[in-house]
Amino acid sequence: MLSKRKKLLLREKKNFFIQAKKIRLDFLHFFYLKDGQGQFIVIVPKKIVKQAVKRNKIKRIFYFYINSFLKENKCNGSGVFILKRVIKKDKIKDQVYKLLYQIC
Repeated sequence: MLSKRKKLLLREKKNFFIQAKKIRLDFLHFFYLKDGQGQFIVIVPKKIVKQAVKRNKIKRIFYFYINSFLKENKCNGSGVFILKRVIKKDKIKDQVYKLLYQIC
């Protein structure tokens, strides 16, 4: 899990999606800003995954890979991962690392 310092609070950042750049992949959308904070959040819509247990499991997988990337590298950007389709665990790791390398 990510610590509270590394989680992005979207309610405090009112214009995040207006200012952010967007990367679209086949299974997720990634919004990011290079603002020097290094905070991230994962959003799994209820429309995509109905059960809260499964949504939380997907978030934990994402947070695990984000946290492991941040331990190895310093990142000065903030980002939001929005899942659009359920995918396999192996593909998550590759795509998360690829996206984080682009902004860090």
